[in-house]
Amino acid sequence: MSSSEKLVLRNQDVVRCLLGTPEGHSHMRALLETADGKQIFLQEATLANITRAYVTLKTHPVRKALELVLERVENPKEGFAHWQVLESSQEDEEILRRLAEAM
Repeated sequence: MSSSEKLVLRNQDVVRCLLGTPEGHSHMRALLETADGKQIFLQEATLANITRAYVTLKTHPVRKALELVLERVENPKEGFAHWQVLESSQEDEEILRRLAEAM
């Protein structure tokens, strides 16, 4: 999928979601199966990042938006990957503007 293509998943588009730690793996995976037969796999780190962002926005008294961006961490904590999806310093209003524009 090119960067200009959009994939919108509505509830009725997701026919099944499987979550768990597959045999031989140490991290959770999520598999979304769509009505048109596509399979989308998410790794645990991706799920955790999105979950943290969601909970932050739902529970924060003033935050309205946040952006997660891919960054390379030079000295990650033990057991963590060099590539991390981390919160940016982008202002809420700018994120909301870009989100509305993309929709």
